Amino acid sequence: MALNGTINVSMSFVDTASSTGVESEKKASLASADVYTSGKVAVVTGTVGTAVQNIDLSDLDYRDAAGNLVTMSYVDRAGFISENEAFVNFVDIDIKLHATDNHMAISCIHNTDDTVNVYTTNGTSSYTLLLFGS
Repeated sequence: MALNGTINVSMSFVDTASSTGVESEKKASLASADVYTSGKVAVVTGTVGTAVQNIDLSDLDYRDAAGNLVTMSYVDRAGFISENEAFVNFVDIDIKLHATDNHMAISCIHNTDDTVNVYTTNGTSSYTLLLFGS
């Protein structure tokens, strides 16, 4: 079994202004691209409400390409997407990702704790959490 993946994050905006005979542009951008050839990945999906939902990284239902259950002892990067406002909290380092309106939040995590909390502040939301680590 081999892992091959990339994490690409990019934000780019062009601000334009026009006046008599002159057009000005100013670009603001930020980008990062990382390639990985080893490690573990896991996808966790569900629906969550205001009651905290605990995700135990040592007891995931996700299986790798070979059919083996994936457990993680270290999360390096995480991506989180949710249809309504929701949060994922990596407990031991108190890093929170916030997602809403199906916009993805992504962050460097460096988490070694087994417990991750997912919750909303109002109502319910379906979510997907993509984890990369070891």
